[in-house]
Amino acid sequence: MSINLKDVSGSKISKNNGDCAACGRSTLKSSLIKSSDRSQSCEKLRREQDTFWIQCDHCDCWYHGRCVNVEEYESALIEKYHCERCAITQGPTISYYDSFIDGFEFLVKKALLDHRYAFDDISQQNEPTQIGTKRFIDEFKKTSEQIPIALSEFVQPPKLVADLSWVHKFWPQNKKDSTPVSAMITSRTVFNEHLRAKPEVELFCLVGMKDSYTDFHIDFGGSSVWYHVFKGRKVFYVVAPLERNLQAFSNYQNMANRTEVFFGDLIAPGQLFKVIINEGETLMIPSGWIHAVWTPCDSLVFGGNFLHSLNIEMQLRIYEMETSLETEDRFMFPSFELVNWYAAVSILSKFKEANLHGTIIDGWLLTGTKALLVSLKRWISRDEVKN
Repeated sequence: MSINLKDVSGSKISKNNGDCAACGRSTLKSSLIKSSDRSQSCEKLRREQDTFWIQCDHCDCWYHGRCVNVEEYESALIEKYHCERCAITQGPTISYYDSFIDGFEFLVKKALLDHRYAFDDISQQNEPTQIGTKRFIDEFKKTSEQIPIALSEFVQPPKLVADLSWVHKFWPQNKKDSTPVSAMITSRTVFNEHLRAKPEVELFCLVGMKDSYTDFHIDFGGSSVWYHVFKGRKVFYVVAPLERNLQAFSNYQNMANRTEVFFGDLIAPGQLFKVIINEGETLMIPSGWIHAVWTPCDSLVFGGNFLHSLNIEMQLRIYEMETSLETEDRFMFPSFELVNWYAAVSILSKFKEANLHGTIIDGWLLTGTKALLVSLKRWISRDEVKN
């Protein structure tokens, strides 16, 4: 199904229903905020959760808020939203202000409440305090000292992770100090704007209730996993990342009745294995392994994800699978392509050093580098087309 939208010249642009007019992704909407009544008007189309969309008041195109740099909370301050295309002829987005600007009087939404997102809706004055409002922050500050010290000061990933992880090598490990970037990547190479793009996925605390179950999945970006059972017990059902199994998993992800099908029934006999992790034991999951997890008793686990040089080819294989399946960004390895670009710089220096000293590059690194080169070229071509 398509809808017709007018561009600035008055001609028609055909857009598929559900597409973001900026990125073109067909990710589906859940909450479509209309500027005519942003505080109350909301079309609920039960599709993607937690994704904010905003509609241009002139051409009626829908956009992901993140694609046009508009946060959901900012929509309450917008009277009329104009997309970049329409702003050329209709002028910029019109916001509510509380003063005269350049001789023009602007309307204002009075802040009547300090504990609700709809700060101008007096009918909500007796409603509970919402997280993130001024009143919440004020109360939070009073009790913040009672919150225990961060677990990260007591728990750290295994040394193996620190030795292998690209993120650990390329980014400072403490944002508050002046920790130098690894010698593999000089501080001149790690741009300041990339410091905030550091993937914070190497250390998680996972609280699992008895009989909880996580269905079959591959950890994002083909990342490897360290998984330590501090209390309790975990049972893994694992499938090796053979090509036929990966293809079966990709098909499984596209099944309309996926929640009614056990993935283990879709693979050849002898391909599914059971691994029991007892209290005090640590599991290392290699890149690309398909796995499900059952929790037989209340459990507390520390774990994390990391990319490295030992299986670049598989990491890229899983990333391409995620891309083809149109996996939401929030379920993908953060800054995956950026991390791989920094890895490429690091690997290049290794090759230069090997040529200088006449040493031989390990076969696994040579294979991974060839795969990485193909992906880098493809990403460059893709971005050139977009631009």
